[in-house]
Amino acid sequence: MNTARRRAGFKLLGIALALAAAGSPAFAHDEDHDGPRGGHVFTSSNNTSDNQLLVYTRDASGALTLAAAVSTQGQGTGAGLGSQGAVTRSGDGRYVFVVNAASNTVSTFRIHGDRVSLASVVDSGGLHPISVTESDGMVAVLNAGGAGNVAGFRNLHGTLAPLAGATRGLSAAGGTGPAQVGFGEDGEVLLVTEKATNLLTSYRVGSDGSFGQPI
Repeated sequence: MNTARRRAGFKLLGIALALAAAGSPAFAHDEDHDGPRGGHVFTSSNNTSDNQLLVYTRDASGALTLAAAVSTQGQGTGAGLGSQGAVTRSGDGRYVFVVNAASNTVSTFRIHGDRVSLASVVDSGGLHPISVTESDGMVAVLNAGGAGNVAGFRNLHGTLAPLAGATRGLSAAGGTGPAQVGFGEDGEVLLVTEKATNLLTSYRVGSDGSFGQPI
């Protein structure tokens, strides 16, 4: 990995590292003006019995009003996840991804004009997913349970398909306190913030979607 690529990736998550200890669910928002992709904020309830995607409208003053609550068909923890990126919108604005930490799944929602609909619910590729990210159709999930890992998927029209060679461990087999996963701007590097180790762990992303060994 060259120096420029490292710098691009670290710039992406620089602010996230400072915010990683926040306990409330993360927000995903858009500055466009097309249905719920414009003037809307997405978050999750993290409810233990039925996690929900919560969609808020945002007016010109910045005030939020709840517009919709849609079941993820998964379960949350009912407490702060200690992470960022539990809810993430795709770069093209067509999908929203939500982690279900207590049921070890990820829900994908399609955005249709002024509404959202559940497209799929898939296994997160590990235990206790807390953060999800997307770049050009590739999705990566950070699992904090057990030894901890990152798992890669391809978004196929709303269904996440696991990618071969795209499940990797973190900097150590447990005790890392992972907080957030994110792609670099060019999608060629994946980074994870680790609170307990004070490390940024990075992975080279191959042309086939596989992840290299942790650095």
